[in-house]
Amino acid sequence: MDGWPSITELGPLFSAKAWSRWEGDDEWVLRIEGLYGTDCLPEDSQVRACLIITGTPDFGVMLHYSRWDGRTQRSLDCYSKGDMDRIRQWLRTLQEDLRPIGLFIPYAQAWTAVREFMERDGELPSGIEWIGGNELPPNTFRFPGFFNGPEPRVLTDEDINDVAPRSLSEIAQRRN
Repeated sequence: MDGWPSITELGPLFSAKAWSRWEGDDEWVLRIEGLYGTDCLPEDSQVRACLIITGTPDFGVMLHYSRWDGRTQRSLDCYSKGDMDRIRQWLRTLQEDLRPIGLFIPYAQAWTAVREFMERDGELPSGIEWIGGNELPPNTFRFPGFFNGPEPRVLTDEDINDVAPRSLSEIAQRRN
């Protein structure tokens, strides 16, 4: 689609009630390309930014800001900074990905940042605190993993076994 979604359409989606009714995809992307007059350049020379929005009724919204500046051949990846005491806890998205709870922020804060991203044509929103992807602890984004028993809503390192089971009996053994 050309242009941003309407603020009046997008704003009401930033609430626990809206996310709890949401069926389908719990992750969306806002993308802008060709910033600063680079739209006529080859793709790898353009400046582009995207904001990935992952929501959950339980924990709010995680934002991932990604920017490529083809003029300098440098990238920037930042994540919304939530309760970093929960960075080693994960929840599973509807796409089966594990997302760290410590990067989720309240709906109202996320909406402010999303609106600012659109109003400032892809600039990094300044209304929230961000953490650089290179500042995150190792294994912040875990492989979906295999679970040692029934899967809880919030996962910890102890719940995730990164080694696939070799047999059906091993699966049954892990569940007991």
